[in-house]
Amino acid sequence: MKIKIYTAFIIIAASAEVFGSSVSILFKGGFAPEIGGSMHTGWQAEHLDVYDGINDINRSKSGIKVSTIEKPVGAVAGAELRYTGDALYFKSGADIVYSCAGGSGSTINDFGAGDEKVDVDYSLWFYYIPVTAGIVIDYWDEVRIFAGGGAAYAYGTFSSSFKSDSIEYDATFSGYGIPLVAELGCEYILTDRAALFCGITYLYGRSSIIENGNDYTRIDFTGFSFTAGLIFFYDFQAD
Repeated sequence: MKIKIYTAFIIIAASAEVFGSSVSILFKGGFAPEIGGSMHTGWQAEHLDVYDGINDINRSKSGIKVSTIEKPVGAVAGAELRYTGDALYFKSGADIVYSCAGGSGSTINDFGAGDEKVDVDYSLWFYYIPVTAGIVIDYWDEVRIFAGGGAAYAYGTFSSSFKSDSIEYDATFSGYGIPLVAELGCEYILTDRAALFCGITYLYGRSSIIENGNDYTRIDFTGFSFTAGLIFFYDFQAD
């Protein structure tokens, strides 16, 4: 599957010169406001009666001090190679997303001896290699807007841990998926060799079920990311 995607990309990119184009290298960074989906695992359902992961893990009770477990926020960095023609573009690269805030806190649960505080931590990192194509709209020779979509190969590692006076449990899962990609971007031309860039990317997809002992989960790559960066490009025209 991955080989077929890249073979198609190489063929299309090689033909970009037919309609006169530029090749660009893009370096970007940004954030993803919510990553990891529900982060549900089988252990949470069996031992905590939590069936939607982080979406229903938070509980409180008078007399037990807890802290809200927020969905993780991800830091994003990446580099991409893009071929841009008069009206179309083709692009691939590599991006990494790493949880940098949220995902930690405490809740309560009764393991048989009464309600007790449970410290919880969710963490996730993943990288993805997108192959996308779309349209280009030019404004006043200074601004370009890009809109397109495609698919990506994504691989990541998800970890969860739970600790209280009665129990201590942690598990790590690694796996891959082929999420769909949608993207919208804008660049402002600084010189004939550089431009500023900002964009929004949306991934939709998750891994198949991953098992770790008696536990199981899916790694969810779905979510938005907002990035900005610099583009360096070289223009060439077909003879």
